[in-house]
Amino acid sequence: MRSVMDPVGIAVVGCGNIGMQYLESLHGQPLVNILGMTDPLPERAAHAAKAYGCRVYQSLTEILEDPQVDIVVNLTPAAVHPEIIRQCVGAGKHVYSEKPLAFQFDEANELVKLAEKQQVILAVSPFLHLGTAQQEMKQMIRDGAIGSVRVVYAEANHGRIESWHPNPEAFYDVGPLIDVGVYPITLLTDWFGAVHRVWAYGSQIAPVRVRKDGISFRGTAWDFVVVILEFAEGVIARLTVNFYVGSRTKQGEMVECHGDRGSLYLSYWLLPDAKIEAADFEEPYQTIAHRGEPVPSFEWDSGVMELTEAIVMGRPCRMSAGQAAHVVDVINATERAVTQGTGVAVDSRF
Repeated sequence: MRSVMDPVGIAVVGCGNIGMQYLESLHGQPLVNILGMTDPLPERAAHAAKAYGCRVYQSLTEILEDPQVDIVVNLTPAAVHPEIIRQCVGAGKHVYSEKPLAFQFDEANELVKLAEKQQVILAVSPFLHLGTAQQEMKQMIRDGAIGSVRVVYAEANHGRIESWHPNPEAFYDVGPLIDVGVYPITLLTDWFGAVHRVWAYGSQIAPVRVRKDGISFRGTAWDFVVVILEFAEGVIARLTVNFYVGSRTKQGEMVECHGDRGSLYLSYWLLPDAKIEAADFEEPYQTIAHRGEPVPSFEWDSGVMELTEAIVMGRPCRMSAGQAAHVVDVINATERAVTQGTGVAVDSRF
């Protein structure tokens, strides 16, 4: 059995902007030993290795052959997530992967089953539900602070990617449902369990966009989606996701839960120090003080450290691959609901 004093060996696949943020956050954590990294651009891996005093692996195969590597952190582009995960899990490595687990549920479910067969943990971002405010909201809901919750409104007004990103085209080919809808869907399924049916509408409200350098382009995915999520336990949620309305607007990126006795409001589903407000039915909201001391913004190492602690302590990981696969199933069902114009069942559970 692993000693709690033994650091967990970590190797990183993908050293782009997000990779460097993960490395900066993980650096110095006593429970982990960053062994090295690999990247299709060797100079990028070399830069990261020099910055954090570790080695460059020449390939993923070299990582998988290193017995010191316990966890592979997969920060590659979303399209190759399944293949990277498949190789790592097949080699008996625990895996932390950025979202999404896959673009299609069948492939995501296959990876879940493979991890179970290999008896390794597959943890998948996002990790927002681990935040202080998010956990406090969950506990208040479970404690019946507003009675039985029956209606939820959630917003992912994520703004116009071209206003800040130099190469926004890929976002508009994927669309906000997959890129940012995964966050509130993960949070809501953590709070209320599995979704069993969805209804949805999707549209391109601004198909032609202009990059910061003045070049125009046309996206291929819906940039505005509204979905009704029917949860197996009876909660009904309305979620709006788009790449048009800004996150600093009144609705922004919030979650509002309505129960028999009142309402709970979370000002921003991503931040661990988001404001929580509560109100009795038809009464004004009052701010609820946080029970703990939340950090002011999410920390990139949160998900990797959750997996690390699960391994060291021999407990379940709170970023389950089963939930991540279910979220993919919900997204796929939403896409079908938009196309078919009818409700679509979601059969998976976690």
